[in-house]
Amino acid sequence: MKIIYNNKLINKESLIISPLSQGFSYGVGFFTTIKVTNRKPENLDLHLERIIKSLNYFSFAITVPPLESLIIILLTENSIENARVKVTFFKDISKISYIISCEPLPVLNSPIELTISDYIRGNEPIHRYKTLNYYQNLISGESIIKDHKNRILETGYANIFVQLEDKIFTPPAYLPILPGTFRQYLLNMGEYNGYKIMEKELFVEDIDLFDKVYITNSLRGIIPISKIIR
Repeated sequence: MKIIYNNKLINKESLIISPLSQGFSYGVGFFTTIKVTNRKPENLDLHLERIIKSLNYFSFAITVPPLESLIIILLTENSIENARVKVTFFKDISKISYIISCEPLPVLNSPIELTISDYIRGNEPIHRYKTLNYYQNLISGESIIKDHKNRILETGYANIFVQLEDKIFTPPAYLPILPGTFRQYLLNMGEYNGYKIMEKELFVEDIDLFDKVYITNSLRGIIPISKIIR
């Protein structure tokens, strides 16, 4: 499998990152994951917006590479049409580096069940970025993360939308959530299936009042929730 490392196409097995890199040692960096169909990156403008905000947050002095052309080169070299593409920026020893990798796009969109996580998230701004400190997200997985006010935030890997009567609500971006690119895409659309979409604080104790619950991310789009286990 080929990857792109700092504008160079290499075999992934030949990449060596120093253990002294702050990206490796301290998780100083971030990533975004892009869905590509027929070698066309989806919502690339929103991913670029996320990358620029993240570069500013980390004070990374690097020019954003020409992602679309690099992604096409990468997929062509790996003979992949539909892909999950991961773009990672991290602090190396004396520079900011980036890696673009890919793998075949999984087809997973069946309804799933959610649980309620015991984890209580604080209000640190770092939660609004897809950083390399991702372990808590991994172990949270398909569970609803809440804050100290019992407000619904997100799951370990997706944003949350709920349908209530004639509207669809999602937790507002001022909360400690990762405002995903597909979440923003839906908000920009303004509606889904005829239901107006807007931001609103949602609470765990109100879950039984919701008519429907969905989670969303850039790879899988809209995923219906069949049950929330409390």
